[in-house]
Amino acid sequence: MNESELFRILFDTYFDRVYCSTCLIAQNDLIARDATQEAFIVAHKHLDRLQDLDKIYTWLTVVASNQAKDMIKKHHKCIPVASIDEIDNIIASPTDIMEQKDKEIDIRQALKMIDVKYREIIVFKYYLGFTEQEIGETLELPAGTVKSRLSRARIILKDILEPDTESGVVL
Repeated sequence: MNESELFRILFDTYFDRVYCSTCLIAQNDLIARDATQEAFIVAHKHLDRLQDLDKIYTWLTVVASNQAKDMIKKHHKCIPVASIDEIDNIIASPTDIMEQKDKEIDIRQALKMIDVKYREIIVFKYYLGFTEQEIGETLELPAGTVKSRLSRARIILKDILEPDTESGVVL
């Protein structure tokens, strides 16, 4: 199999999943598309250096995530994803969508409200299924940092999703 055929297989296999994870991190369709495309351009340039194809999806996701974070920093402004329904159809099965549609929309809305460093950890842990160790290795973060960011992200999301209604304050 030549490099063009291998790249086409990688692109066809992983583009939607990488794009979805990037959408969740960037919260912006244009940034997500650009970041995902850049990740595949990097992959194409370095295809001859890839030794462990079992880790290609993780590597592509990290490259796309880093591209998205860089683009967010440059633009200092994120516009919400154009269509949450498109992402739902790729990430979840039709049964899951029907059963958890309202909760998923609430969670995605809450993700838009948190800092990208916490959003990224949540996406890697709960949407991509990475272990804390894999997140640390992938993002080159110490285990303690991953655990503390994950803990902090959960607290922030809980505060957003379950506001303090007794005091009338919505966090």
